[in-house]
Amino acid sequence: GRGRGRGRGRGRGRGRGRGWADKLMADCLKLPLRSGLFGAAIDKGLHDAMFDDDSPNSRASSSALFAETARHLPSDGCFFVVSLCQEHALRLLEQQTQARAAHTWSSLTVERLHPSSSTSPLCPFLFIFKKRGEGGG
Repeated sequence: GRGRGRGRGRGRGRGRGRGWADKLMADCLKLPLRSGLFGAAIDKGLHDAMFDDDSPNSRASSSALFAETARHLPSDGCFFVVSLCQEHALRLLEQQTQARAAHTWSSLTVERLHPSSSTSPLCPFLFIFKKRGEGGG
């Protein structure tokens, strides 16, 4: 009937249930969503903006962000991280390839991005973390 959902039907894809453009405001370290919900996740500057040093608190929060992201990805899902690779951010990203994190991510690919119209002296990089599959490989 008319009036149900108060406008939530606009932009809704057929057969998708919730509209594809629905919004959620939540703490990125504790998302109220079920595990394995997304096939991929994209971070375009969040990691760089949230952690402006490599202090113990930033290291712990960075690890929490990666753990929470991994929780929402299925086996073989990918986490795409765009970073300007400032020294502290690079150290935080590097920790994801070591110790416990190595049991979560099966591979890491790094690509230099070449923005066509950028006049910035900073060059962004794309880090692609692939979640380890069910069989561990």
